[in-house]
Order: sequence, then structure tokens, then C-alpha cells
Amino acid sequence: KICFFLLKFLNHILFYKTKKKFKNIKEFNKYKSTNGCLYFFKYNNKEIVSFIKGMDYFKTFQNEIDSLKLLEEANKKVYPKIISYDKNKYIEESYFKGISLDEYLKKYTLNEESSKIIISFIIEILDDLFENKIIHRDIRPQNIIVEECSGKISKIYLIDFGFAITPSGKDLNYHNLFDRRVLKALGDHYKPSLFEFDDAVSSINMLEEIITDVYKKFPNEMKIIENKIGRIKINSKRK
Repeated sequence: KICFFLLKFLNHILFYKTKKKFKNIKEFNKYKSTNGCLYFFKYNNKEIVSFIKGMDYFKTFQNEIDSLKLLEEANKKVYPKIISYDKNKYIEESYFKGISLDEYLKKYTLNEESSKIIISFIIEILDDLFENKIIHRDIRPQNIIVEECSGKISKIYLIDFGFAITPSGKDLNYHNLFDRRVLKALGDHYKPSLFEFDDAVSSINMLEEIITDVYKKFPNEMKIIENKIGRIKINSKRK
């Protein structure tokens, strides 16, 4: 409790410092996450809109920086790009217009065309993550951004690499100490008894949840995703 109170206090300090640095901040929201309070800003710099994520002193998002840099070096275009960052103070990322898949599903019913686009995207990102030895650990509708017009999907992006693990190898101390909290935040897709993270498994769980009879409608595509299970995963270090 002391650690989380201290983290919250430090984040308040970072919030004011960051807001002072970026004078054209248009909007922001604040929420309490598994690692304390984080601050999100939408920043308009001339014609460029970027997204600023407040950070904490425990370096929770260092792996996000590492992961996104790897994907940018690999010329992958469906993930945010790091524009700038300042140690543990903030990350400035490219901003994607659109709505989350979660919001999309509240507005529209998935038809066969939209479902196939989403499944193809999942296959693409799983291959990207595997090639770069990254485990995202938080693939869910809230972290998938959809650009659409009257329900027709034109582009899809994967965001929020805050829980990601990179080839540099070592999970952050925060996750080692608070796996149960992380698992609770991620939802029922990860069972605390397993303490195992596999993006292919969480992707299948998500697709089964949002697409009715997904195995019946898309057997070949789902088989491709199933074959990716176990390619890259990590067991919790919690004893």
C-alpha cells in the first residue's frame, strides 16, 4: 500500500511537469491502473496529433518503448511509433484515429467481411510479434484500434504495449511481484493457476468471444492461429 501511495504521489508530480512541457495539450484523462495512476494526453503540434502516456518511477513502460522500437525497426506499420520520451516521465507516441474494437462492437454487429479482416489482422500481428520475439500479453478488443466508415473497416492497429516483454530478456520487477494483479487486470483470459502468457491463446479466446461460431465460420484461419500456440510464451516468475 505504501508503494502504491508513493507511486500515485510521484505520478501527480510527473503529470504537472509533463503538462507544462507540452503546452498545446488538447485533452487528457486519468485512471487508476494496476500500477497506480497514469495520465494520457492528446497533443496537437501543428498538424501532428500525438499521444502522450504518463509514466512512473518504477519503469513500468520501459518494455513498451523497447517493443515499439523493435517493431519500427522492422518497418511494421500497424503499431504506434515512439516520437519522444524522457526517462520515466512520459512517452510520446503516434496517435491513431478511430475507435477501439470494443467500442466498434457496441455500435455494429460483425458481418463475415469484418470478421475475416479482424482474424487476418490477428494472424499478421502474431507473426510480427513472433519474428521480433515480443509477447504483448494484453491482446483484447480495448487495445485494438479500428478505422471505419459506417461499419466498414479500413485499417486496424494494435496498441498498449505496457505489459509487453522483449528479447532483452527480463521481465520487469513490477510484474514479478504483482502477477496476480496483472492477471486480474487482463481478465479471465489468463487463469491465475496457469501463470502463463501466450498471445495466440489470448487471441483465440478473444475471437471466440466476439465472433459467434468462429471455428465453424473460419476453420482454416483458426487452425493457423492454433498452430501458433506455444511458439513464444512465458511462465510467471512468481514463486
